[in-house]
Amino acid sequence: LFPKPLPFPSDYHLVNLRTLSSNNYNTVQHRPSKNIALILRRFAYNCDENYDKLFHFEQPIFEYFFQVNQIEAIEQTSLSLRYRKQKLNSTAKLDVPFAEIVTYKLRLTE
Repeated sequence: LFPKPLPFPSDYHLVNLRTLSSNNYNTVQHRPSKNIALILRRFAYNCDENYDKLFHFEQPIFEYFFQVNQIEAIEQTSLSLRYRKQKLNSTAKLDVPFAEIVTYKLRLTE
């Protein structure tokens, strides 16, 4: 899923990356959903500055980890994924405040 081999910054933690179920309960789907949840946490301290200087020159953006044509839509949501906070694009920064959890809903292309 992550075709680009860039690691997250040292103070970011990938909490969960999972597919979301379809809202259509009338039909049985035998294929994976195109919607995924990306849940990130940022630690409350700065890690080794030398690590981030070697691997990251600025705050990460979605296209560092996904191919641009792989993502159809990005939304920042509540932790429950029920409420949309803002709509984003693939050049948006992964803005996770210190000691916080941020949830994104991504819709992948086919």
